[in-house]
Amino acid sequence: CLDLKQGDLRPVVKEIMGGEAAAQTDRPGFGDYVVPAAVLQQQLVAIRKRRCLVVYVLDVLDFNGSFIRKVREIAGRNPILVVATKIDLLPPKTELHEVAEWLEFALYKKKLRAVDIVLVSNLSKKNINAATNKLLEARKGMDVFVVGAANAGKSMFISKLLDQLEIKFPHSGGLQDVERPMVSRTPGTTLGTIPLRAFRRSKDSNVFSHLYDTPGVHQPTSLQNLININEYNKVQPTRKFGVRTVRPASDVLAELRRSGEFVNVANTQAWLNRPVRYMWGFADNEPVVGVEVVPPISPMVQLSFVAVDNLAVTCECVKDVEGKTAPPPPDGLV
Repeated sequence: CLDLKQGDLRPVVKEIMGGEAAAQTDRPGFGDYVVPAAVLQQQLVAIRKRRCLVVYVLDVLDFNGSFIRKVREIAGRNPILVVATKIDLLPPKTELHEVAEWLEFALYKKKLRAVDIVLVSNLSKKNINAATNKLLEARKGMDVFVVGAANAGKSMFISKLLDQLEIKFPHSGGLQDVERPMVSRTPGTTLGTIPLRAFRRSKDSNVFSHLYDTPGVHQPTSLQNLININEYNKVQPTRKFGVRTVRPASDVLAELRRSGEFVNVANTQAWLNRPVRYMWGFADNEPVVGVEVVPPISPMVQLSFVAVDNLAVTCECVKDVEGKTAPPPPDGLV
């Protein structure tokens, strides 16, 4: 538990119940069972056999890492409402309508059709009301299953959704008092499909439709699975992002001037025919990412680094030695 609390990722999650409770259930994940990711994903198979609305939660900061290739297979023919989370971490002055247009096109390229797309912030509650209205409009009396990649923000979205439903139906009996799902930065916190009796059929009815929180689908392409956990803890999106744009040609010329060599056509062309390497990381620490721009360096090329504001970008002009290749990158960087 301490390892998980500190952000240490594990390939399986073990949950232990008391002996009496364990004896009353044979569900994977209870009674000292080990739960692999494949078993958690298997719990989603029943969704396509149900008539329901699927709310698909995506991480807008890690679209490719949080996109589930088999989401249509999971949903079957059921309608899908896409909710993109973590917009509060986008750089300032980001045009959200442009992000929505980009997301719609990206989903189109992946052959996924959605009834609607909503961009939200679970933390600041921005657009949660709009997402709630879209969900109520698309639900049409059906149960609702919330699915998504591990750590995409499903459980927190459900918690904010329930808060919004309580505001919308304070006296109508439309929402039964339900416990909020557990929220954690550790992927895989939700170990089973959790039914929440959130929608009463009518004010005086005892029949409820359900809102289901589901286990996160573990994605090998997600950011937390691509880099070392210590590096991920430094760069994980928990605070606002900033943009740092660099122009390799300008940086090469600046380095040429500092070198003391003459700034003439011949030297400029020679320097622009050398690789330029950018190191991305925290000051006084090993870099997290290295990006090398291969020559010739065009004046039209520019790179934008989008991440937490306190990540520094440093430039190195790699000096080729005649007859030899450029030196290898630092340890751990490819």
